[in-house]
Amino acid sequence: MRYSVLLPTHDRADVVGYALESVLYQTEPDFEVLVVGDGCTDDTAAVVQGFKDPRIRWFDLPKGDGFGYANRNLALREARGDLVAFVAHDDLLLDDHLEIMAKPFESPEAEWAYSRPLWVDDTGIIVPFAVDLRRPDAFDHFMDVANAIPASCVVYRRQCLEDYGYWPEDMVMTGDLDLWRRMLRPSGGANLAYVPIPTCLHFRAGWRPREAWGPAPLGEWLDQATSGWWPDGLRRPVPGGTDPQASIWAEVRDDPTAWRERVRAATVDVIDGFAWGAGLDAPHLADERANARAFQAEATEQMRSLERALAMSNRQLTATELHAREIDQQLAILTSSTSWRVTQPLRAVGRWVRHVVTALRTARSSRQRARAAKRDD
Repeated sequence: MRYSVLLPTHDRADVVGYALESVLYQTEPDFEVLVVGDGCTDDTAAVVQGFKDPRIRWFDLPKGDGFGYANRNLALREARGDLVAFVAHDDLLLDDHLEIMAKPFESPEAEWAYSRPLWVDDTGIIVPFAVDLRRPDAFDHFMDVANAIPASCVVYRRQCLEDYGYWPEDMVMTGDLDLWRRMLRPSGGANLAYVPIPTCLHFRAGWRPREAWGPAPLGEWLDQATSGWWPDGLRRPVPGGTDPQASIWAEVRDDPTAWRERVRAATVDVIDGFAWGAGLDAPHLADERANARAFQAEATEQMRSLERALAMSNRQLTATELHAREIDQQLAILTSSTSWRVTQPLRAVGRWVRHVVTALRTARSSRQRARAAKRDD
């Protein structure tokens, strides 16, 4: 079997059916779903058993400590898939999630893979997030500081549980991060793969306060999402009083292929918008863009003026060069003429006469200065 999909749940009969149905919609048919009931006291069992699909395996277990990691391990020890995927009871998988996430494992070096997270706000705003663990700084932050990857994005080889250990049964929460760090640390991340397209939707858990939901930069992205430039493909308005997971799944199930492609195209628009600052609508940024455009227009006009002046100078220089050539030609004609040769002795006499006159004037000036000096004595 190709996949075992782990779906742990506790008293969320209102949403677990949507998560389970999103698994059953997968384009990859070779899987089993391990639905782990962690001490459910509501109608979860009835919801799960209402799906008449032999690929679903229901584990109705007593409540475990914390998030029931021990119960997850009981189910995983019976897993038959080569790959293990995960879906939270309040998340949704896009219909080709399993198909796409199997591709990295065609390389024998890959043991752990994840896709680009899509975080969904209570109002239906979808925020794509960027966490590229192939970058050393991002990997170090993930290993030493905090996690920003929802568990539903992750797939790993079943053998990893044997090689690196199962879910930590002595931890109350953040067991997923502990498990993943154990899988990645020995190789320094050389065994991970990143699929930079979205394949699942991550919703806020009911127990998490909205103001503390998600990694810190998510709030900044949500602020931008309220501006006018956010693409419609990532705005799925949730009617008042409706669970966002139920509202969005009602859209997805009508045409899963068209829905996911629209979301992915909008994700590219958002990432491009952030990369180039095209969509940022803060007033001071808008002013900066307006100033930049004005500066660019002024610089362009100045450049055009310089080009015009340079062109005029080139024309003037060309005219001067032509005039100089004409003078050189006229001088050459003059010096080669018969009259120029005949009058050459006269020009020489004239130069001698001017030289004698200049010498006589100089001598007379000297005598006058000498007489004046004698009188003064």
